[in-house]
Amino acid sequence: MSVSAPDSQQRLEQEIATLRRRLESAEEMRRAIVQDEVDAFVVGRNERERQVLLLGTAGAGYGQLVARMQQGAVTASREGEILHANEPFAAMVGEPLQRLFLAPLYRYAEPRDRERIAILLASGDCDASLELDLMRADGSRRRIRLTLASRGDEYVSLLATDLSEQDRAEEAAGAMVALRRGEIDGIVVDGERVELLGEVTRELQEVARRKDEFIAVLGHELRNPLASIVNGLEILRRSANLEQPAHHALQVMRRQTATLVRLVDDLLDVNRLNQGKVSLERRRIDLRRVIADAAESAGPDLEIKRHTLELDLPPDPVWVYGDPVRLAQVVLNLLTNAAKYTDAGGTIRTVLQRGRDASGSSRAVVRVIDSGIGIAPRHLAEIFEPFTQLPQGGRDGRVGVGLGLGLSICRRLIELHDGRISARSGGDRQGSEFVIEIPESVEARGGTQGA
Repeated sequence: MSVSAPDSQQRLEQEIATLRRRLESAEEMRRAIVQDEVDAFVVGRNERERQVLLLGTAGAGYGQLVARMQQGAVTASREGEILHANEPFAAMVGEPLQRLFLAPLYRYAEPRDRERIAILLASGDCDASLELDLMRADGSRRRIRLTLASRGDEYVSLLATDLSEQDRAEEAAGAMVALRRGEIDGIVVDGERVELLGEVTRELQEVARRKDEFIAVLGHELRNPLASIVNGLEILRRSANLEQPAHHALQVMRRQTATLVRLVDDLLDVNRLNQGKVSLERRRIDLRRVIADAAESAGPDLEIKRHTLELDLPPDPVWVYGDPVRLAQVVLNLLTNAAKYTDAGGTIRTVLQRGRDASGSSRAVVRVIDSGIGIAPRHLAEIFEPFTQLPQGGRDGRVGVGLGLGLSICRRLIELHDGRISARSGGDRQGSEFVIEIPESVEARGGTQGA
């Protein structure tokens, strides 16, 4: 049977009208999803295959993340399609927010990173993260860290942290340190080389040398009387029963004297490190034992503010080649700092896990995570510099007790172990995370030797 031209045109117009309605419906659905007006999808061709996908669950997780951290946040399907994102993430990729809906997350990663993203999306570890170069819409690249924040049966919520500003700040801080040490011969301004005045450099180096000498003499001169005071207080503690006021005064004196001893030890440590006089007694050790020893030593500081300490250690040894005393000193410093900058009743978590660096070498990774006052992004690059202190009380601007040397010493000691230490925080009241990475012992796997 033949079909007349008018009939064909009418059928074509009907198909065009049907397609237009579908496009309008799809656009309206896209708008509703982006604006959080859709609670769920029902998919499937029949009753047996039908599934209900709850967008409300993903949206709630996303909303909590955005409310908690002013970072890039994205919720994706298990296949990597973007279901939801916020403005900071859209700014990172350089796309309008509406264009991100159902776009593949892999579009914004280099081919070598796409498999790593797939592994992250499939991971069950909500602390899992990876660093990668984000490919922006204009062709430029931006260094970010993707962290798995929460997951459901059909979605994964990720946080994206922009590392470009942090990297630039760390480079600037490193340049300042090198300048103070006299390791920079000249600087370049607007394409022209500007030589530093040699006389000024020599004078600065002489001032630094005299300062180091003064600190060394001061530390040693303070140590002798402090040792006598500590011994005298211990004798009083073991003597006959004291009345309550005297007992309380004795406890206060012991605590304050312990603080003075730590300050003097820090002064001597930083001075020895500056002069290259610190020698490590390195041997093959189980890092789990180091962390356990540090946690035990931190007990009194944690108990004062009723903190909860959670240790997440693997069942098998994690072998490293290091100085157990110095590594315990680093972990102890991070734990006491976490106790100091966390409100009473907080939680401090210490995690030990294995990882790999960019070259694929095995690394032991220690994370100390607290629920404390957090660190402003502008301070992250400077907190490892000597004599740097951050406000302890948050709003009142008070700084913590100490000289601001602890983290500087930690960094130098970890560098002597061929490792690195870094800090992360979402900002004010968002807690902090300090990450130590040191090489795992080459012969560690399969070894049975104890430390």
